[in-house]
Amino acid sequence: MEQFFDIFENTFENNKIKDTVEHATLNRSFVNEEEMALLLPTYSPLAERFIEHNLMEQNKIQEKQNLLRINNSGVNYATTWATSINTNNYDYFGRGDCANFASQILEASGVKQVSSLNVSSGWWHYSQGRWSGNNYLVDHYHSTSWVRADTFARYMGVGYTTKSHYNFAANIQKYDFIAFDRANDGSWDHIGYVTADDNYIGSYGYYDYKVAQHSTNYHAWASSSTNNWDTLESYGALYGRVRR
Repeated sequence: MEQFFDIFENTFENNKIKDTVEHATLNRSFVNEEEMALLLPTYSPLAERFIEHNLMEQNKIQEKQNLLRINNSGVNYATTWATSINTNNYDYFGRGDCANFASQILEASGVKQVSSLNVSSGWWHYSQGRWSGNNYLVDHYHSTSWVRADTFARYMGVGYTTKSHYNFAANIQKYDFIAFDRANDGSWDHIGYVTADDNYIGSYGYYDYKVAQHSTNYHAWASSSTNNWDTLESYGALYGRVRR
């Protein structure tokens, strides 16, 4: 399971928080409140205030995404690149590529980036070419929300949560970004994208849905052996619908 899912270790998350505070202390500066809000568990007061404050920007993106539900541009992109890597236009992060791929899908849907000069603000990516000797290299730059599952989910807003996979499957639809917090510890661990849904409950006992994702790269129905979203309930995971 550890090899299958894109999971943060809490020790790593805690060390990032400590490093941020120590850096500010050494430089006699204030801790960036937005940066800290994106590091703390989602249920912490600071993170909750950030999410509430960010709702206006989220709603602007949401309105655009709702208008784009009449076309399949995002689904087409997800289908094309779920098992391939678009290194022509974007960076690639191996087992940690899920949010990066979700951001690509959202942009392919027609949603414009929210630019910022700060990696802790907005939702953005750009690339810049340069020569190194006889080699032409492309450097990629991006916000944390573009590439990190937990930050992507917080930035875009999680509209529905449950620990029941049956309820989760009944409340998600095609075009939704979905997430899970495997340990239910306040940090979203993984992002996927729903390209199709089924209003029929099969022998597997839930409404089936098809997920395109990276980290483990696939495009498969939840009822298939390739897709393990339906097994997370046994771990006490929290499911989330990131966008609607």
